[in-house]
Amino acid sequence: MPMIPIHSTTEQVHLARMCSIIQDIKAQKIAELGTHIGGSLIAFAVALQTVGGGEVYAIDHRADLLERTRSNFELNKHAFPDVTLHLYEGACPEAIALLPENLDFVFIDDLHDGEHVAKEIDLLLPKMNIGGVIAGHDTKNPPAIGDAFTTRGGTLFPAGYGLGVIYL
Repeated sequence: MPMIPIHSTTEQVHLARMCSIIQDIKAQKIAELGTHIGGSLIAFAVALQTVGGGEVYAIDHRADLLERTRSNFELNKHAFPDVTLHLYEGACPEAIALLPENLDFVFIDDLHDGEHVAKEIDLLLPKMNIGGVIAGHDTKNPPAIGDAFTTRGGTLFPAGYGLGVIYL
């Protein structure tokens, strides 16, 4: 069983919802903006393995956090042998240009600012597959993050600090 560093019951609920989405859409390419130490990314990799494997892309502006992500990923690699990790150091939204086309699922959890998240969503939309999903964490704090999702047709799940989801 993989070791997934998570912080709260609400985070567990959000991770379960997002992993279910990854499985439902049979994702093959997933990205996370603001990967921190890779807790969510590991859960996503497990979900990806259940649908045949694929690729996960992680962006963070801190090299030390990316190295911890790599270490955590390798520690748990036995749980998702058919998943490949790609790490990119950089600040979003500029670093979004490093991501490939044809993404199936993206999780936004970097700078908690509504205008910033809105710009990220707008840059991600052309990179997404039809049927893909963009999700974002902390949509209640500040509320402008939730607005970035709802004004683009997204749905908000209010538990905890909130989760926004845009189904394409």
